[in-house]
Amino acid sequence: MGVTAFCNFFKQHHKVTFVEYLNIVKIGHACRLLGEKDQNVVEIAYQCGYNTLANFNRQFKKIKNMTPSEYRKTLNI
Repeated sequence: MGVTAFCNFFKQHHKVTFVEYLNIVKIGHACRLLGEKDQNVVEIAYQCGYNTLANFNRQFKKIKNMTPSEYRKTLNI
């Protein structure tokens, strides 16, 4: 299966693109790390596969409607 065919197949079956799905999975992993560990946000971003903090923050906010720091604060309540 070619790249284009795979992307079309994936979007048809999952209703999101492969890249969007991958970001959802990565941000889900980041949420677990934010709740479990005392690592800083930069370390978690790199551990989840993001090369820049800015991109991590952008994707996190797009999916969770809050920044990683805000998310961590909600867990401590």
